[in-house]
Amino acid sequence: MNLWPWIYLWRDARQGIARHPLNGLAVVIIVAFAAVVAGATGLLLAASSSAAALLERQAEIRVFLVPDADSQEAARAAAAIPGVKGVDVISREETLSLMEKAFAARVSLRQVFADNPFFDSLRVQVEGPSEVPEVVKALEKLPGVDEVVDAQAYVEPLLRLSQFLRRAGILAAGAVSLIAALVVAVTWQVALQSRLPEIRAKSLLGTPPSRQLAQALLEGGLLGLLGGLLAAWVQVFYLSALARGLAEAVPFFQLVPPYGRFTALILLASVLLGGLSAMAAAYRVLREVD
Repeated sequence: MNLWPWIYLWRDARQGIARHPLNGLAVVIIVAFAAVVAGATGLLLAASSSAAALLERQAEIRVFLVPDADSQEAARAAAAIPGVKGVDVISREETLSLMEKAFAARVSLRQVFADNPFFDSLRVQVEGPSEVPEVVKALEKLPGVDEVVDAQAYVEPLLRLSQFLRRAGILAAGAVSLIAALVVAVTWQVALQSRLPEIRAKSLLGTPPSRQLAQALLEGGLLGLLGGLLAAWVQVFYLSALARGLAEAVPFFQLVPPYGRFTALILLASVLLGGLSAMAAAYRVLREVD
C-alpha cells in the first residue's frame, strides 16, 4: 500500500491551516460554541427526562394505616383493586429511617422520640395517572386505612410541562446544530475564497478535485476536533460543575450525563461538523474554479 498520497495530504492540510490561522481560529471557536450549547442542551434534556420520571412516580399513592391495622392484609386488599399495578408495605421502622436521613444534619429523631411515632403505610403503584382518582376512592373504603395521599392535582400539569421542555430541548439542539453548520460553512466559504489563486494553481497542475475535497475534509476535521476538545473541556470543568451544584440542591434530579459517552459524542459531532462543512464549502469553490 502506497502511503505517500496520505502523507502529502496530511502535509497540505497542515500547511493550509498554518497559512490561514485566523480563519482556522474562527472555525474552532464557532464549533466549540456550538458544541458547548449542544452540551448544555443535553443537560437540559437529561434534567427533563429525570423530571418526567420523577413526576411519573408521583402517580404512586401513599396509604397511611391506623395503629392496629394489619399491613399485610391491607396490602392484599389494595392489590385486588382494579387499576393497581403493585403494592409495597412501608414499615414504621423504614419510615423512621427515611425521616432520620432527611433530618440527619439537624436532629436525631430517635433522641427526640422515646418510641417510634410512625405507623405502617402502603405505597401503591397504579397503571397510569388516569387511574388515580378511582383507586383513591377504593383505597379510602378499605378497613384499617387512616389517610390516602396522592399528588394527582399537580402531576398532570407538571408532566405536560416536562414533555414541553423535552420537546423544546430537542428543537433547540436541532436549531443550534443547523445554525452552527451554516455559519461554519460560510466561514469556510470565505476562507477558501481567499485561497482561490492556490486552488486554481493546483487545478492547473493536475490536482484532481477529489484530492482538494479530501484536503478540505481533513482540515475541517482537524479544526473541528480542536473545537470539540475545547468544548469538552468547558463541559467537564464548567457545565458539569454547574450540574453537580444543581443536583446537590435538587437531589432527585440526575443532571450529569455519563462523561465518557457524552464527551465522545461532542468530539464526534465536532469533527463531523468541521469536516463536512469544509468539504461542502470546497465543493462550491471548486465549481466556481471549473
